[in-house]
Amino acid sequence: MRVCDTCGLEAKTLEELEGVFVKGKTCKYGFRNRCHSCQRGIIENKPYRTREGRRESEIRLRYNIELEEYNKCMATSNECQICGSKEKLCYDHDHDTLKFRGVLCRKCNSGLGMFNDEIRLVQRALNYMS
Repeated sequence: MRVCDTCGLEAKTLEELEGVFVKGKTCKYGFRNRCHSCQRGIIENKPYRTREGRRESEIRLRYNIELEEYNKCMATSNECQICGSKEKLCYDHDHDTLKFRGVLCRKCNSGLGMFNDEIRLVQRALNYMS
């Protein structure tokens, strides 16, 4: 009925299948091709199980770059390139191209985000302020 893709364990009856294999709603017979112990081993060894692994995965998904490149970009400045603050620095990037623009503090980065990264809106805000 089912053979574990990882260790080769077989389940020949429905009782064996229910006791040994991981449930999967969309899978044949309602169970995945992986036994509980192999599934547990895979989950425990996932890189996102550690803080560093989660951070690396987040950077890869958000900016489409590796952690080394992210660290290299962040090392280009130790202060916000708009206001000069040294607190809560962020990686600023173009949302269309994902290209790195510079290091900004969280407030300045959020402020630009509120203007949808549109220079026209920032200019209108400058005109309003003067």
